[in-house]
Amino acid sequence: MPNPIRFDFTIAGGGSAAYMDHIYIYDNVFDQFGYTNNVGVSMGVYMNDHSQSPITYDNIHIYNNTFVGNSYSQQGVYWNTYGSAHTNFSIDNNIFYGLKSYPVYFNSLGNSASVTTISVQNNDYYNNGNNSPSYGGVTMYNKTEQNSITTNPLFVSSSDYHLQSGSPASDAGINVGLPFSGNAPDIGRYEYSGSSSALV
Repeated sequence: MPNPIRFDFTIAGGGSAAYMDHIYIYDNVFDQFGYTNNVGVSMGVYMNDHSQSPITYDNIHIYNNTFVGNSYSQQGVYWNTYGSAHTNFSIDNNIFYGLKSYPVYFNSLGNSASVTTISVQNNDYYNNGNNSPSYGGVTMYNKTEQNSITTNPLFVSSSDYHLQSGSPASDAGINVGLPFSGNAPDIGRYEYSGSSSALV
């Protein structure tokens, strides 16, 4: 079963806080991910910090990915944070399909966790346990959350995540600086190109 992308750090020896910045995750398929023996950490992208060594995140961008879950897949994007102030998050143009829980989940483990400037736009949340993000007590400043859909993206098949003609995800994205065809980017990993094949 595929492994997720995981950021999970503890600084040894009681060191000061760490910093994670300018992380770009784009054009990936997260297919049937999860752990059979630890469903609680079965996420596609998992970010975790700790009370003894909080991590400050800046410029984290998750664009144009396709997350397809199974009976073990909890969230597409999951983030645990203690009382740190984070900046500049983008989660745009992603398909979240068939997850057991929330497609995007922020979880505050402290009393003052916050994100300043966050974009959660033009995603497709379909057939998940919950079809909307959860912010779990994390304070959001300057949040833009709009233009997402909750309709079947119409994959070519159960194992081929290109888009069919007439997919609601076609031309439904926002320009994030990646190449695209048509009037606007498509949502998800693959750009529809007028047939069952797609731009890669």
